[in-house]
Amino acid sequence: MSLLSGVSAAVTSFNTEGRAALVQFNVDFSLLRCDAPNEFRPIGTAMSLWRRTTAESGTFHRTACRLGLLFHDLLPDNILLRRAYGERAAEIASDIRANPQGSRAHGPFQDYVGADCSSIWAAATSKVSAAIAVHLLGCLLAKLWDANDAIPIWVELVKERKIHINTAAEANIINPNSVAIAQMDIGRQELAAWDASCRAWLRRANESKKWAHHQFSLIVNNLSLPVCSGGTTYEQVTNTWIRSMETVEKLLKGQPHEAYDRLLLDAISSWHLYPDLLVLQDRATRVHFHDEKFSASATLTLGTEYRRQGNWTADDGLTRWSLALSHQKYYGGPVVAKSDANLSRVTIQELWIVALGTMFRMWKIRLSEFDHALQWFCHLSPITEPTSHCGIRLSWLRRFCEAAKQVLQSDDGEEKRAKDLLRHGWRRDSNFLGDLSWSTPFFGLRIPSVASALSQAKPIECGMQYLRAEMNLANVNPYSAFIHVTVRMNSEDDAGYNYNEIATIAPVATDDKYHPPQHIRWIWIERKARNNLRDIVSEGWGELHHRCSQVEAMGEKCFIRPSCNDVPKGDAGLKFSLRTSVVNPFDQEVGPTFERSPHTPQKYADSRSQGFAIWQSTEANIPSPGLEQPMPWDDSSEWLKNKSYYGNIQKYLLTVYIGRLSFQNTLKRRAPWEHHIVQREAENLELINSADDTQYLIIAAQPVMPHELTSSLEILDLASLLYSKIPSATISLKVMNIKLLDSKWIPQCLERALRPEFQVSQQHRPELRPHRPLVAEAWANMGRAETFGCIAMFESGKFNLDQDTLQEVIALCSEDSIFVSGVLLSDPAKISSENNIQHIVGNVGHIGMVLMVSPEAPRIRPLADEVGQVSHAQYDGARDDHFGGTSLHLSFTEWKVPLDWNSTGQIDNEIFLLESVVTVRDRGEFVADLDVLDLERNEFDVADFQCSCGPGSTLLGSRASEFSDFISLDSWDELLDPPSEGAGIFRSHGNWVARLACASILAQKGLSSAMVVIDGRHLCWKCFLNNYSYPEPRIPAFIID
Repeated sequence: MSLLSGVSAAVTSFNTEGRAALVQFNVDFSLLRCDAPNEFRPIGTAMSLWRRTTAESGTFHRTACRLGLLFHDLLPDNILLRRAYGERAAEIASDIRANPQGSRAHGPFQDYVGADCSSIWAAATSKVSAAIAVHLLGCLLAKLWDANDAIPIWVELVKERKIHINTAAEANIINPNSVAIAQMDIGRQELAAWDASCRAWLRRANESKKWAHHQFSLIVNNLSLPVCSGGTTYEQVTNTWIRSMETVEKLLKGQPHEAYDRLLLDAISSWHLYPDLLVLQDRATRVHFHDEKFSASATLTLGTEYRRQGNWTADDGLTRWSLALSHQKYYGGPVVAKSDANLSRVTIQELWIVALGTMFRMWKIRLSEFDHALQWFCHLSPITEPTSHCGIRLSWLRRFCEAAKQVLQSDDGEEKRAKDLLRHGWRRDSNFLGDLSWSTPFFGLRIPSVASALSQAKPIECGMQYLRAEMNLANVNPYSAFIHVTVRMNSEDDAGYNYNEIATIAPVATDDKYHPPQHIRWIWIERKARNNLRDIVSEGWGELHHRCSQVEAMGEKCFIRPSCNDVPKGDAGLKFSLRTSVVNPFDQEVGPTFERSPHTPQKYADSRSQGFAIWQSTEANIPSPGLEQPMPWDDSSEWLKNKSYYGNIQKYLLTVYIGRLSFQNTLKRRAPWEHHIVQREAENLELINSADDTQYLIIAAQPVMPHELTSSLEILDLASLLYSKIPSATISLKVMNIKLLDSKWIPQCLERALRPEFQVSQQHRPELRPHRPLVAEAWANMGRAETFGCIAMFESGKFNLDQDTLQEVIALCSEDSIFVSGVLLSDPAKISSENNIQHIVGNVGHIGMVLMVSPEAPRIRPLADEVGQVSHAQYDGARDDHFGGTSLHLSFTEWKVPLDWNSTGQIDNEIFLLESVVTVRDRGEFVADLDVLDLERNEFDVADFQCSCGPGSTLLGSRASEFSDFISLDSWDELLDPPSEGAGIFRSHGNWVARLACASILAQKGLSSAMVVIDGRHLCWKCFLNNYSYPEPRIPAFIID
């Protein structure tokens, strides 16, 4: 065999003694290196020099050769598949979207930018044809399994393959070269690195072939194809691998084929080769992918009756490949693991679609009602516009509306994916948004009594209408209970008074037996101050008569009472009840009377100020209100379209959200409502700031939004603000398995509001309740540690890290993504106190998720000993860049510490702290290692103002004769060995890399307070010097231009 010529030359005989000698056999794998085939060569051109060198001569090359040689005798020689895959991989590597190129803007990460093609290039240049097949297997495993499962599968494959070779060798039925290869060690770390490279490549390839990948996945996910589950893990994987390659080889030859095993389709998808499909369901549908790698006759038929060969399991809508993993844990028997190919990655906008599906599940929305529910949210959207106060405070509700629009307004292919995501959230019994055991569907806005109340033009009528509807549902006798409302008037000073109304809960018979039953109200003024009694009487009686006319215009009878001293005030601790009954009805003109009683009224506001109350008869027993059927979808949508209701709906939604007290779902057991607490918070929005807004409190008294739900939505909204800054980043759908309320990255200002004591004080001592911040306020207080904690969770779908662990992290790398603190990629004049994280496509070549931290004491080059190395010439006024040869480089030490995150007993660690060194070099020579976080820890000046001096002013960089006290710092030695007197001007104008390096070095030397960074705007020397002249001249020692 020519490909094993390097091995064959060393093996001349094969017998029992020879096999023992082969244990010590070593192969120089540099002998198995060759130029890549033509179809693969564009990949090498698209790779960075560092990544290409690593793939050709490093660990990846050795792993590709060893795995290829180990499995070579087992695999068919699929020439067409190898060629087609090479062309497709080259096409993907040439796609700038999937494989961006590194530049100076990426700073020390320049060499690490782009798709990870290491495993492909190592296989293509290994001279072992089976190495490409091994890469294909890596892609298939990466698609179906987490790294935590895929690595044990690789370990088991290697171990079992070696056993098979040695067993065959005992019978003298295998090539001696294979026996030699079987004696070689293929370490677990090498297999993990191979898996990581395949995994990173798969994500970039999915991005490049996004449309075809989504279309193919949508079709496959809607089919109920079985999954083969017979045999050992080794047998299942190798059989699937070989069968899939043989099938694609036949399709590439133009031969049609039928697919009976779902894993075949997963393999084709992971290799990004897309033959045309013939889908046989209700009718035959041909789906064209227009992949030029396949001829027109190469059609893959799906949906025919599958053949029951071996052990097959029915599919549950997901690819569920069940394997027993013997090498996952240190202790115990094999662990049964199931794959889940559909748990793909989504954008943050798509995650809100999944969350909306979770809400639908909580609200028990049937699948057939989805379109109606989505339309309902679309109609709600104008009410939550970001320009409105409601939209600002309830930004999570606006995101739900946007998610509904995205589902309904997407193109055909995208709409199908969006609806699949919606159904995914609906199907899964997830605690992502907390305990969703109860919540009023659609925030109560489809309840007829709520809609009727919010449709009232007069604010006080909203509460009146709602309470009447509730009492009507409870079938309360009209003479057994009354509604009482108190409104504080002229409350700006102590000279105010209370306006009161008592109203019937239902129409009652009037004195006129020929007149139909009517509602009746009694209104009066409760005087509070005697010093201006005349003004109160004059103003108050006029208002009473005006109000009486309004009530009568609504078809109700209204009587003005001079006083109502028997109505309890609630401030003396006395308990009262209504004294009336059906047998002895009240006098219509005088109204109901009250007496002391052990009963407590149903209060809905602070009894010391204002609000609504229900007074019941001592003989009455008010039952719980009955359940209302929701409004029909069309009626509810039409009601939402009425713009005249927007104000009431917005105030109601804000009250639902801000109040969030714990009410029982019965009218009689509702707890007192401390209105002034809600009013105090809402006044910040300039919405609930009038005395008659208590109606929204009673309407919102029903259990509309549980605390866990609203808090979880706030957390998700906060994560959305972060991901809006890094739109190219995606999220693992496995995050749906995490309870957001348990997140450890939540900023402290928001976390306080989520504590149990907050909820207790909210229910029982609202006056002690801490301020609940806006999500935007929490975002402004979100530091670097919290940001990386959020990214770690949503990127992995499982890591929930303590903030203390992340305090020194400067970057995070996972699969195909690098998240970098903005301070490492920004000009020091542009470093902002706001959250700034940048997303880079690429990886740093380490397995798992790595959290990069700087060394504790970074090195700085010692002072130069040569005479004349430092000149410190007088500044000539020129704003030049003398540091064009300065560059930043990234390297890693051996310090790599795994983090424990509930993975006790597992062999493979998945997340690490990695000591990472950012080095400054000038024309290749070492200058210093940086800890850029010193720029965050220590304050320094930035001249970011722009003066208004005219064109004749002395600009920075002119009139050199005026700068006798300034020294030019034109080399790194001149900076490191600064002048003893005068101010040094570090001339790196427009060079953000050199300016960042200079600022960081000075900060590391404890000189932050002695430096100023000029941001490059129009600035004259006069204004600059004046800025440092008060209270006394204090020109900084270092000026970074």
